[in-house]
Amino acid sequence: MKKALIIFFSLLICLQHSVAQQSRSTGQAGKIDSLLIVLKTTKLDTNRINILIELAERSWGISNYDKAIQYSNQSLVLADKLHYKKGMARSYNSLGVILNLQGKFDEALQNHQKALKIKEKIGDKKSLSITYNNMGLVNFNQGNYIDALKNHLESLKLKEEIGDVKGTAFSYINIGMVYKMQNNYEDALTNYFAALKINKEINNKKSVATCYNNIANIYSIKNNFDEALKYYSNSLDIRKELNDKRGIAGTYYNLGYVNERQENYSEAKENYLTSLKILEEIGDIEGIASSYISLGNMLTKMNKPSESYAYLNKALTISKKIGSKEDLKQTYLALFLADSSLNNFKSSFDHYEKYILYRDSLKNDENTKKLVQSQLKYEFGKKEALAKTEQSKKDAISIKEQQKQRITNYSISGGLILVFILAIVIFKNLQTNKKKNKIISHQKEQVEEKQKEILDSIRYAKRIQASLLPPEKYIDKSLNRLKNNIN
Repeated sequence: MKKALIIFFSLLICLQHSVAQQSRSTGQAGKIDSLLIVLKTTKLDTNRINILIELAERSWGISNYDKAIQYSNQSLVLADKLHYKKGMARSYNSLGVILNLQGKFDEALQNHQKALKIKEKIGDKKSLSITYNNMGLVNFNQGNYIDALKNHLESLKLKEEIGDVKGTAFSYINIGMVYKMQNNYEDALTNYFAALKINKEINNKKSVATCYNNIANIYSIKNNFDEALKYYSNSLDIRKELNDKRGIAGTYYNLGYVNERQENYSEAKENYLTSLKILEEIGDIEGIASSYISLGNMLTKMNKPSESYAYLNKALTISKKIGSKEDLKQTYLALFLADSSLNNFKSSFDHYEKYILYRDSLKNDENTKKLVQSQLKYEFGKKEALAKTEQSKKDAISIKEQQKQRITNYSISGGLILVFILAIVIFKNLQTNKKKNKIISHQKEQVEEKQKEILDSIRYAKRIQASLLPPEKYIDKSLNRLKNNIN
């Protein structure tokens, strides 16, 4: 149980930083009221979408998830109406974060995947890195560490490409968390130290404290208590400087846990109580219940049953009030151990039965959850397959249209080329015919000239001949005279 609580505190801090990448400071409820006033006078444009998204982010920051979903859906509808792709992506992203915080992991992933598709088309690497980061967090929460690691590595790659130094450090932290959950402690340390180096360089003190805390967690798991205490102390110093009460409480709790494992019970109790006091100040009910359980267990080890029961009964009251099955399970187990140490067999058996009851209930809840998740994945897979089929049909039609267009283009191009060639041939023929006609015309002129010369010669010859022959009247007279003489 203690290991699980250590993970809880480190995860809490890591997730806070991860969400900080994609949203502004959540601020106070007063800021939400101010935004609502501005919203009333804002037109149905991109400014209204941005205000709605900020309202959603600030609402989930104060755990008002219903309002956060309402604002995100409103921004999505308006962004879709205006064809504002960036606004649609941000709206899907917002819905994904809220659903993840509510434990609705499959729905969260679906919304992040929708945001991812839009951002890929836009080509916004900064936004893409955030979406991959968010998908990594969802997969991490589902225990799907392989996909979580892929998501965070993709996010890291994009952040390095665009020079997002602060974001790069966050990615190293999240990658370290994944390796830790896979029991790959050396790679976890490598990434935590990489994040620590960057955060020191950019003087991001809050993240430096987080890195120290996470490094200490690894050393604690490896039973290297001296190094664990050193890094927890470094983390505590910074958190005190920043007045980070939740972080201070978590670090005191972790220090107490290490002290308890070293059997330094007096110092462990002091650190646990210091953590408990701060948790009571900030009203962290679940953290208070966890601290009571840890104190009760440790006091049982110290053979202080009366003190142990006092804390465990308080833990039981809170756990029933908030309806936390996990805390009820752990409390009944702690009471069983306390009863057993005092040989209170009847009470011990009763508490053990209740421990088994809540343990099995949690298992059934988990099985039901897995069944629902499997069903959701199946439905989502069907929808995705259908969408792919439809897209394939569209792609096939598009390819055919493109092929037809190419054939048409080729035909037109070929026709134009043939017309061009034919025009050249016709032009050349015209030129050739023109030359031939010119030659023929010239030859005709020469023939006509020759004919003219011949005709002129004939006419001249006739004139000469005519001049040499006697006239017809003279001949006739001569013939008549000849006839008369004969008679």
